[in-house]
Amino acid sequence: AAGGGAVGTGEWCFAAGGGAVDVVEIVGTEGCLRFSMFKDLGVAAEYEGSGQWEVATPSVPEFVHQPMIEAIVEDIQRWRGTGDVGACPALGSHAIAATAAMDAILGGYYGGRSDDFWDRPETWPGREARA
Repeated sequence: AAGGGAVGTGEWCFAAGGGAVDVVEIVGTEGCLRFSMFKDLGVAAEYEGSGQWEVATPSVPEFVHQPMIEAIVEDIQRWRGTGDVGACPALGSHAIAATAAMDAILGGYYGGRSDDFWDRPETWPGREARA
């Protein structure tokens, strides 16, 4: 892992039946963390299989994307010569990597994403699988 951190894997299923489950669970050798991806419910931690859960509720900014958007705007202003601020942490290469990952994840559902797939929902294999 980069910098000596933990190695992990993730799985997402955007087309699962049976209702939505909004829980991310990270299991490690010394315990487990659980949190919601979309709701401000805090973070629950269990240590070494104790069965005892501690819940922390960190403060969440009202507008979670605002710092990133401000950094992008400031970087564009710097690039155009109208601002005097630092570089934005979001790079085009990051967007390309994220798009490639989403294409790989959703390609099977849509029967590919290299065309105007949104114009052909009747051909999406994933819709047939849910029926």
